[in-house]
Amino acid sequence: MIGAFPLGLELTGPGVYFDGFASDLARHHRYLDLVIHATSRRLGDAMRTTADRLDPEGCVRAVVSPFPARVLRPLQRHLRVPSMKMLVGPYDVYHQLHLDAEPAVPSQRLVLTVHDLIAERWPQAEGAPAPFMASLLRRAAAVIAVSEFTKSEVCATFGVDASRVHVAHNGVDHHRFQPQADLQQGIAMRARASGGRPYLLCVGGQTPRKNLARSIDAFCRAKAATGYEGILVLAGPLAPLRPDVAQAVADAGDAISVVGFVDDADLPALMRAADGLLLASLYEGFGIPIAEAQACGTRVITSQGTACAEVGGAAAFLVDPYDVDSIADGIGRLLAEGPAERSARVAAGIRQAARFTWEDSGARHAAVYRAVAEGTTRRRATG
Repeated sequence: MIGAFPLGLELTGPGVYFDGFASDLARHHRYLDLVIHATSRRLGDAMRTTADRLDPEGCVRAVVSPFPARVLRPLQRHLRVPSMKMLVGPYDVYHQLHLDAEPAVPSQRLVLTVHDLIAERWPQAEGAPAPFMASLLRRAAAVIAVSEFTKSEVCATFGVDASRVHVAHNGVDHHRFQPQADLQQGIAMRARASGGRPYLLCVGGQTPRKNLARSIDAFCRAKAATGYEGILVLAGPLAPLRPDVAQAVADAGDAISVVGFVDDADLPALMRAADGLLLASLYEGFGIPIAEAQACGTRVITSQGTACAEVGGAAAFLVDPYDVDSIADGIGRLLAEGPAERSARVAAGIRQAARFTWEDSGARHAAVYRAVAEGTTRRRATG
């Protein structure tokens, strides 16, 4: 049983994760009886559509609780009723994909996914974490972390035993994100994104941890120092610019293009046409755009520390995200590479990105489910 949510046409990080690992489970682990669950009847059609998306053959079932989340969550947290078994029927493992609900599920059956501890580290900007998050993590039979960095954060922050935290890296859809020598497509995408000029690409939102103001400042410094004729393209959810980002964009003038949210179908071409991806975040639990860009053959400038260095590996230009000069230096080093250096770095990035597949993620999820289910069976037999 997977406590899930409907997948829309525009997938952000958690949606990419759910779509990736669950689709692989449906394709390659057919022995699993997959049921996806959500609250609120209004989600019924959307959840059934999601089940069909994950497995068109109809082997993934959708169950929608009759209670809306605003009613169900307080009841389950404080009174432990109604139990998930009452709502959805028998199950061996209940996998919750978020940490903002405390389901009425026995601890020995509960699996949790942790993408990051952003709410813990950035409560004012990202929303405070649920007050029960620590106890939820400690009581779960298993925790799935999307990176070694996130695993270390969970263990150090909440005292969870490392043996109960299992790393299943996010994957990349390598059928879509791959190098292609389609010159006309690249010319067309560059025309759309930057008016035909060369560009570096930033992908993501504009919360403080995304570090856009420093990144824009650093790009302008590097552009002036190197004579780069291109611009910086900012792609992400459409929203009013934060004051610091708006000021940085205004100061940069025509060196910046804000293109807003990019359709999922267009993202690989946008990455392939870029001279590089700039993702100098202050904090990431994984950083999917890093792996996607490298899979496309695009060089990456990203942050030391957090999960960025883990994902980008030796193929990435690593910078201190708190130091504008360090970011500018990373951009300058990328722009200064000659053809041979560039080819070698692109090849190294493709090899690094090949480590991250949804097939591997699905297998790791299945292994956790199996271990938890077998542990439950043994406890039943002995208890």
